[in-house]
Formats: sequence, structure tokens, C-alpha cells
Amino acid sequence: MSTRESCACRLQIFCYALSPPDGSEWRARIEAEVEHFTDVSAWPIPDIAARLSADQIQVGFDDRPLCMWHFSKRVDLVQIVV
Repeated sequence: MSTRESCACRLQIFCYALSPPDGSEWRARIEAEVEHFTDVSAWPIPDIAARLSADQIQVGFDDRPLCMWHFSKRVDLVQIVV
């Protein structure tokens, strides 16, 4: 069962790539399995923030200390530390 099938009844998953495609299996798998995937690696920060707002993102998960989520006033950030 894919991520999309198991979560569709409860939430929508949006992924925004901050780095360009690297050819990895993980990247390909994420792109294929999430309902909404957008490569924003070449976008300026204001455009990323506008997209987050347009997509009505309310909660963001990230593993970077500084990222696009900080520039969107509507997003609550949950930082993942690995």
C-alpha cells in the first residue's frame, strides 16, 4: 500500500524539494508516491512562500535548521533532528 492510499482519508501530503534531483532511489520513490510533489530548488524564497500559502499548508516538517517554512506565516514548523 502506498503512502497516498494509506493517508488519503485523513490528510494530504505535499512535498517540496529544496535540492535538485539527485537520481537517488529515495527521491524517485517520494516523487512517485506522494500526491503533490514540487521541485522548488531553483525558486526564490518569496515564490516558495507564495506557493505554500496557495497550497494552504498548515504544518511543515523539515530536517534543515533554516528553510522555506520560516518564510511562510501560515505554516507551523515541526523540525526533525537526525
